[in-house]
Amino acid sequence: MNKGLGINEIGEPKRVVMKLSGATRPKIIEFMNGNQYVVKFKNNKKKPQYLIKEYLVGCLAKELYLPVVPFELIEIKEGFIDNNKELSNRNFYPGTQFCSKYIHSGISLALPFPEKFQIINEGDIVKLLVFDAWVGNKDRHTENILLEPVGEDRYKFHIIDHTHTLKKDKHRKVLRKKKNLYLWCFSYMRDTSELHRFGDTITSLPDQKIEEILESMPDDWDVSPNSKRFLFQYLQRSKEELQRKIDDMITFFNLQEIK
Repeated sequence: MNKGLGINEIGEPKRVVMKLSGATRPKIIEFMNGNQYVVKFKNNKKKPQYLIKEYLVGCLAKELYLPVVPFELIEIKEGFIDNNKELSNRNFYPGTQFCSKYIHSGISLALPFPEKFQIINEGDIVKLLVFDAWVGNKDRHTENILLEPVGEDRYKFHIIDHTHTLKKDKHRKVLRKKKNLYLWCFSYMRDTSELHRFGDTITSLPDQKIEEILESMPDDWDVSPNSKRFLFQYLQRSKEELQRKIDDMITFFNLQEIK
């Protein structure tokens, strides 16, 4: 029995609302509970590889209480695909798919970046940089930071899209490429100890919890024992390197003066 299937919570799919851009060819689908979800199918262009990363990194973010958009594993049956040309023309397979709640009012982060007082969960912003260093996220950018309006000129900060993770990265290259975004994130930091404290939180995450997440992956994604072992070992090695990466961020952005 696969763990974590959300079909009982959100019901059957009702209709395809629209397609979105992206390597996984995601679709917005309305379900019987009245909500809409961004659905990524298991045989997208990169096959299950992207969904494996999306699910694993999303679960890790939840364990660390980071503001990842709510997501589920859901079953989409063959009949629904056959009855929707947008899906059948892509030859999507029935079975277990990854879906995240579609936040209608959400907007992507954009210039001019919000001021400190505008983000209600500002303490999560700096944690994101440490988390991305751990999971090897080379693709954090303004389009996968979502701002949900929660009042006049106030927003809740969410993170989405973790398909380009869990690969060996050249950390300095990532820092240079994302410099402006990182500087905005660091503007929310009170002192550099925040980075190391969250690094300690990550390194103390039990191995058993990571193994449980890996074992909860759906059977029809065909994740081999070797693949699970590789992902587990990647996260272990990255834990060992995390404090060094944090020190590298502090040096690269000259954060030593922030005490």
